[in-house]
Amino acid sequence: MMGGSVNCKKNITFNATEGNKMKRNSFLDIIKGICIMFVITTHYTWTKTQREDMLFYFWIGMAVPIFMIITGYVYTKSYRKNEITGLAQAYYPGNLVPRLLRFAVPFVMAYAVEILLKYIYEPKKFDFWRMVARAYKGGPGYGSYYIPVMFQFVFVFPLIYWIVKKKGFVGLLICGGVNVVYELMSNFEWFEKSTYRLLVFRFILVIAYGCYVAFYEEAKMKIGWAIASFILGVAYLCSLMYGEYKIEIFPYWKHVNMLACLYIIPIMGILIRKGRGRFFVLEILGKASFNIFLFQKIYYHSFAKRYVYHYVDGFYQRLAANIILCCIVGVIFYYIECPITTKLIRMIRRKKEKQTA
Repeated sequence: MMGGSVNCKKNITFNATEGNKMKRNSFLDIIKGICIMFVITTHYTWTKTQREDMLFYFWIGMAVPIFMIITGYVYTKSYRKNEITGLAQAYYPGNLVPRLLRFAVPFVMAYAVEILLKYIYEPKKFDFWRMVARAYKGGPGYGSYYIPVMFQFVFVFPLIYWIVKKKGFVGLLICGGVNVVYELMSNFEWFEKSTYRLLVFRFILVIAYGCYVAFYEEAKMKIGWAIASFILGVAYLCSLMYGEYKIEIFPYWKHVNMLACLYIIPIMGILIRKGRGRFFVLEILGKASFNIFLFQKIYYHSFAKRYVYHYVDGFYQRLAANIILCCIVGVIFYYIECPITTKLIRMIRRKKEKQTA
């Protein structure tokens, strides 16, 4: 995960890699580096018209699904490298806890800063325990849903892995079916939008696809399915933006639900299998992507309008400032946090080894 002197292995979506000596696909870091800039970009103050005119839903909007595909792919590689063959092994604390800590440590560090800023800026409204309680939702700020989704991912992925491993392409279709059922459930009145956004099940298909590619990376792509997936995804997105008859089967997050993701799935299949190249700056951003994501939450919530926009004028100048500042501070945060997390995990593993010795 790291370039430079710090040897830190991440197993995170916005930081999707698993360590030890597993061979790293640097091209995936490049993709993640681009996508984390997409995340910063989409949280800027665009109008609906601007988003449609610039075709955001075909590229900017695909950032999170891409991260999910990459995470499914990298976790599968990690499971295979560590010879995790059954659910009992996958859910063994020695395997599960380190993966949770890879999310928990940077999140706790970032959330502590958010609590402090809340106290500084709004002391009369500050309620410490209320802020602590909000942690299960990822706290305030853009993209907060992503944090609880990824904690759930750690627990759900072993089941996805087992299904795809046992059933192959049929297993992928089964996971897609689970995703369809979840999306259909969102049509019920009792299923609130706030609940929908916080659950990992809306990303089951793309996670399973990353897993499937990792298992069958050397196999030929199923061209018929890939073309059908691409066409259906494009048709769906076009119908939302420009069509007289919109396809609105699923009510929530229409531009990034599983139907929209059908467009990016075959593209990512090609990029993972065939993509090669090195670009140091983007690789660093990809490695630090989860930390950048956490900082952009803080930045947009507490700093952008309060400070930066007073000194930077112009719509695109502000966007550039947002990307540059979030990336720089996020990378610094990564280099500070990563050794701490790695050391903590090593301490826990040594303790468990002594207990079992």
